[in-house]
Amino acid sequence: LLAGGASSSPYLRNSIQEVVRKMDPRIRVFHPLNASMAILKGAVLIGKNPSLVTSRKSRFSYAAGRMRKFDAKIHDEKRAIMVGDKKKIMTLDILVKMDEDVKTGAVITRDKLTNATEGTKVYESLYRCTRNDATYTDEDGVQKLGNGVVITFDRHYEAEESILAVNYKFGDTRIDVCATHKDTNRIFK
Repeated sequence: LLAGGASSSPYLRNSIQEVVRKMDPRIRVFHPLNASMAILKGAVLIGKNPSLVTSRKSRFSYAAGRMRKFDAKIHDEKRAIMVGDKKKIMTLDILVKMDEDVKTGAVITRDKLTNATEGTKVYESLYRCTRNDATYTDEDGVQKLGNGVVITFDRHYEAEESILAVNYKFGDTRIDVCATHKDTNRIFK
C-alpha cells in the first residue's frame, strides 16, 4: 500500500511493483487514485480527532545540550572551551533517536544539576541531529533549535547546586519543556 504524495509517481509505483513481483508475483501494489486528496482528507480527520495519531516516527534525534567538566581521556581537546579558569565541553544528552517511534505525549525526564554561574536563571538548550551517535553540540549535522529559561529562582543561592527534573514532552507537533525543582517540588513551565 503506497500513500502520500510519492504514490502519485507512476515511475515509483512501477519500480516498486517490479521489485515486489520478483519477491512474490501474487503481491499487488495499491495506491490512492488522487494522492493529494488522500493527504488532505487524512489531515482533516486528524484535525477533527487528534487521538487518531498515537505515535510519530521521529525524523531527527533530539538532544539537550550539557556543559560538562572537560576530561582529556574521553573528550576531544579541539572542542574544549574555557569558562572562567575551568576547561569545559558542550556535549549532547540524546533524548529521542532518529526513526524512534515516539508515543503522543511521551515525557522524557533528565536530571540537571544547576550551578552558581547561571545566577538566578537556569537555561536549557535543545538540539536536533541527523545522526543517533552525535556527541558534541558543534558536530556536523547538529542544529540548535533554541535556548530557553527553564527556571527563574527568586534568590541567587537557590540556584547553587540544585537538582532539577527537566521534562521534555514529545510526540506532538512541538516539544514542550518544563522542570521541577527536586528540593521544593516547585514546577516551572
